[in-house]
Amino acid sequence: DQLLMSSLKKKHVMLRHLGMASKIAILDECHAYDVYTSEYLDRTLAWIGAYGQPVIILSATLPAHRRRDMIAAYLNKEIESLPKEIETTRGYPLLTYSAENEVMQKKLKFEDTKTIVRIDNLQADNLIMFLKEELKEGGCAAVLLNTVRQVQETAHLLRQCFPDEQILELHSRYIYPDRKEREDELIRRMGKKSTAKERNGFILVASQAAEQSLDFDADILITELCPADFLLQRMGREHRHKEHDSMRPSNLSKPRCIILRDGEEVYSKGSKAVYGEYILMRTQTVLPKQIAIPTDIPMLVQKVYADADEVYETIAGYQKAKNDYLNQQAEKRSKASNFLLSKPMKR
Repeated sequence: DQLLMSSLKKKHVMLRHLGMASKIAILDECHAYDVYTSEYLDRTLAWIGAYGQPVIILSATLPAHRRRDMIAAYLNKEIESLPKEIETTRGYPLLTYSAENEVMQKKLKFEDTKTIVRIDNLQADNLIMFLKEELKEGGCAAVLLNTVRQVQETAHLLRQCFPDEQILELHSRYIYPDRKEREDELIRRMGKKSTAKERNGFILVASQAAEQSLDFDADILITELCPADFLLQRMGREHRHKEHDSMRPSNLSKPRCIILRDGEEVYSKGSKAVYGEYILMRTQTVLPKQIAIPTDIPMLVQKVYADADEVYETIAGYQKAKNDYLNQQAEKRSKASNFLLSKPMKR
């Protein structure tokens, strides 16, 4: 937040630039920035680039158009002037970097093995019965939901059927000391050093607060549908550490992602309010029965965020959802522009 304020029209902003100009900036989980915040990020990158300072930006699930946007911002160039290959490359893991005004890409080697995650559906009304059946031989579960209200209601419901010490509720409305205490408890019960005794029967019920930056490992994931990049982040929270493979019950030995359904609805009203129906429609349409991680990550993310509409045009209400989404994005950009610092002069 402090770094992004350097692109805000604000008194004494030059002091923020003075501090920023001598630093190396490292930004993690950059896929999580919404359109409004991305306007400030891109303008900040333009000023850091003008000062000639390096920036390292990290994400496991970054849409390709944002990769191109951020490079263009840092170099203070028009997007159209950059090679289209920057956006179409499907390598993974992929390093994209600039040297002077030239942009290059390199697929990195990695020794990790491929993980196959099976995708299944579950009616929300059957959640309690499902958890009792899946955890009867031990193991731990993560239930990740899209609104705080849904987290609170689900945690309350589960406490009526499971011992209270087995349920951990986590979301963004806790004050910092309480949230930190709950995060520490999560890492103790599901973290890399957790034991079978600590893990068995434990259920995390959380919002997007648990989606990234927390290094925990669930034996099974139950989640509401969300955009593909966020869904892949959630999948990264199950079967994360090989140290736990020997502890997992036989029925939880293979990673599974269970998508919660609400009756006939594919996604809840709360999910639509948070993410917009347009991206949820596209995610639902391209979501396969199983995903190979990490090899399928770029393919799935780019299918959802690419411009082509042919696959989706037959979906009822798709065009209206797209128009609503584009209008909302434009409105957010407009709001951000009211407080956005001007661009540096081109080099």
